[in-house]
Amino acid sequence: MKIKINIDKDIDETSVIINAAKMSKDIDNLVSIINNASDKNLVGYKDELVYFIPRDEVVRFYIYDKMVKLETMTVTYNVKSTLRGLEETLERNFIRISNSEIVNLRYISHVDLSDRGTIKIVFKNNQYTYASRRNVGLIKERLGL
Repeated sequence: MKIKINIDKDIDETSVIINAAKMSKDIDNLVSIINNASDKNLVGYKDELVYFIPRDEVVRFYIYDKMVKLETMTVTYNVKSTLRGLEETLERNFIRISNSEIVNLRYISHVDLSDRGTIKIVFKNNQYTYASRRNVGLIKERLGL
């Protein structure tokens, strides 16, 4: 088996390609290992250090100052991924609420629907954000409102 790694700073998202003559148990095992490794933690950067953050600790992802941020209940990290790339890999409990934000439904404390068709989302850590108007219907549906 040959392994080739291509490092390119212009690549937005890491991908794995397996070339084989036929499917085998070894390939199934490799796919399983890769999926399990990528599903458990997200990589965050803060103060020149790399942190591995469990997905279930993520409150939200948002764009600030042209950087994607990952926020937990207590700490905010930089992430080297796009929101679109994250959106494709996140579980159903995450929802895109605007062009610049994805939130974890499990960390929503309450919502305020009183502001003319927008939704103010308040998290369990008392941070808050607003959903864009075009996503209000989807958010209400996912929250069962």
